[in-house]
Amino acid sequence: MEINLNHIREQFPVTKTCAYLNHAAASPLSLRATDAIRELMDDQLCHGYCNGDRWKEHYSQVRGMGAQLLHTRPERIAFIKSTSEGLGFAANGVNWHEGDNVVLPANEFPTNYNPWLNLSVRGVSLQTVPPRPDRTIPVEDIRQCIDSHTHVVAISFVQYYSGFRADLAAIGQLCRERDLLFVVDGIQGVGALDLDAEACGADIIAADGHKFLLAPFSVGLMYVSPRALEHLSVSVVGWLSVNDPFNFRPVLDLLPDARRFEPGTENNLGIYGLGGALELFLETGMANVEGRIHSLTGLLNEGLLRKGYRVLSPREKSFQSAILVFNHPTQRNEAIKQRFDAENIIVSIRGGGIRVSPHFYNSEEEIEHLLSTLV
Repeated sequence: MEINLNHIREQFPVTKTCAYLNHAAASPLSLRATDAIRELMDDQLCHGYCNGDRWKEHYSQVRGMGAQLLHTRPERIAFIKSTSEGLGFAANGVNWHEGDNVVLPANEFPTNYNPWLNLSVRGVSLQTVPPRPDRTIPVEDIRQCIDSHTHVVAISFVQYYSGFRADLAAIGQLCRERDLLFVVDGIQGVGALDLDAEACGADIIAADGHKFLLAPFSVGLMYVSPRALEHLSVSVVGWLSVNDPFNFRPVLDLLPDARRFEPGTENNLGIYGLGGALELFLETGMANVEGRIHSLTGLLNEGLLRKGYRVLSPREKSFQSAILVFNHPTQRNEAIKQRFDAENIIVSIRGGGIRVSPHFYNSEEEIEHLLSTLV
């Protein structure tokens, strides 16, 4: 299916004010997402909680859309308030023993580092995998860090500072061979790349909505494998973690699926907004979204090299993501970004360079505008 770019861009009023190429930091909202939020706000404004049953039905629909996005079943999807919350459920749910360790890349974003580092009080250590000079993290390097005390392998789907895309399927296979729990920070890839949660072999995938999912802050998706349900205890239990919560029984009868990780009252506005965002992805098709993004980053890569800039992100096809980082041999990153700011081109400084992170609604003209700003 060919993307109707003009139709998609109409959904994003931000296109009328700037060239927004900073989705690895935080995303603008679409009209579809904001209209869904307004619908719920108006309902609550006029009717209070009278339509609560209808809201819950809509939550189920959004859960189903999240499952469709990740090629899995609805019962394996939980709503979370942040990636940190989801990874915290994983880190704190393992039955740790003194001397266990976690294998993870050395340069992980703190969201996928601090929860594991916090386990030091329980005698758990970290085995960090240094990235290679080309910023890749080969599966073989991960394999070499695993030992008889390793219990978990944790990695970002896409590295925030480089745009390196991990080979999740190969890592998942490695974890199955070693009987290890496989935990993925998905926030820099889910919504930009077509991810099959079942096929990649992950046990936990957590992704907040405010980056490439184009959703509000404080709502996201967590995939939970059957193996994770079996092996992870629930570190935060609330009244909605159990079967038949409105019976108010003093019995801990945990739900049999991923919903056990949803302890309390839902972020109803966030879930409605997330649903609006997911509708756009599913209507467009994630393969089309990913293809569109690769086309834009490819155009950017070619233009940067032509102008004498250095592309720091791995550009082998299997490593590519929606993030491209570059710098110049002599120009300061801050000076380059100042020129972008003056032209209303929104990017970040990360990983020793300028980080550009487009989405499928961005245009070739916006990439060319960025390139024309460079000297």
